[in-house]
Amino acid sequence: MNFEIDKKEAWPLTITSGSFTKIIKIPSGYYFNDWKKNYIGQPLIATYDTSSAKGVNWSNVFGRGYYDIKNEKPIIVSDKQIKVKQPPILVWNEPTNYSISKTTLIKPQFDVYTRQDKNSPWTKVDFAEIRDFDSKSGIIQFNSRIVPEDDELIKITYVRKSSDLVVYQSNGNPVPLNPFLNSEIIKFNKALYIYLLPSKVAKTINWISLSRPSSLSSYATSYIPISEYSQDYAYNFTYDSNIFSELSTKYDPFALPIGIIYYTNNPNKFNTTLYDTRLRGGGVKTSFELKDLEKDFPNINSHWDIYPIHGETYPKGGYVIIRIPEEVKQNFIGVEEIYDIVRSNLTAGISFEIQNMDGEPWEI
Repeated sequence: MNFEIDKKEAWPLTITSGSFTKIIKIPSGYYFNDWKKNYIGQPLIATYDTSSAKGVNWSNVFGRGYYDIKNEKPIIVSDKQIKVKQPPILVWNEPTNYSISKTTLIKPQFDVYTRQDKNSPWTKVDFAEIRDFDSKSGIIQFNSRIVPEDDELIKITYVRKSSDLVVYQSNGNPVPLNPFLNSEIIKFNKALYIYLLPSKVAKTINWISLSRPSSLSSYATSYIPISEYSQDYAYNFTYDSNIFSELSTKYDPFALPIGIIYYTNNPNKFNTTLYDTRLRGGGVKTSFELKDLEKDFPNINSHWDIYPIHGETYPKGGYVIIRIPEEVKQNFIGVEEIYDIVRSNLTAGISFEIQNMDGEPWEI
């Protein structure tokens, strides 16, 4: 998703829209206190469907596949050009009253507003002032120099086209993605798991056709929905990895992890916290079973370079963000010298980015 959202705005979680089925066998030897206890040892058909997920704010006018973006501060490119933060912009075929027209009117769905100062009312920019626009990149050009230097004096309302699910909450709980706005609910230095739950679960039975009872081809499968199961939200998130562990009493065989988000440092702390990333990753062989390692290392999912949940190692060293005050540059010949020092102290395979204390990348 091509978002350029400010740190003072809510950050959305993007989930691909679609559906699929998965055969899941509820393991024996575990005690479940809900509907799953009646189907232990049985293979069940779980249907995962995000296309009809709740909690998605589709456009009020255009419906599914479109989002209404209201009163956004655009990115100021020049005094005659702006760029929206969440492209692409919807271009819609609108009807026309022109009797001899052979086609409908193709019009971009956006409105730009400007004002003289922060106390003045907003004025809508006439569409005739639009010189050109690129719906894919979100760049809009004007005929005259109407773009102010202050982004508080210009705003844009538009419709964004996307079939993906853009979600900000699950069951009323905000997804803690922005470390500046959600610092009180984010658990720093701990993995946040994003997972799916099935929209429906069904059991299977085999039956024999009366017309050909002796033929193997007469066997067919019938799917019977399990009425005891009910889905609340198709997607959810948790800091508790126990729902994915067969060793835990919280284990849910139907919780399907699709992503992990990890914040290594709290931006609101006044004291810098140091982490030796060279000790955090590697050292886990593919021959080890995750469930065996979890007995001795409860935080292995958060601190070791293993593929989520399944316990398979991978060669990537991770991504590190290093924050250094801008004043440090004065003690070196050039910025590249600082980059060389950082590279020499990181394990091979680890990518990094140097930022100032406000989270803005350094310019080389």
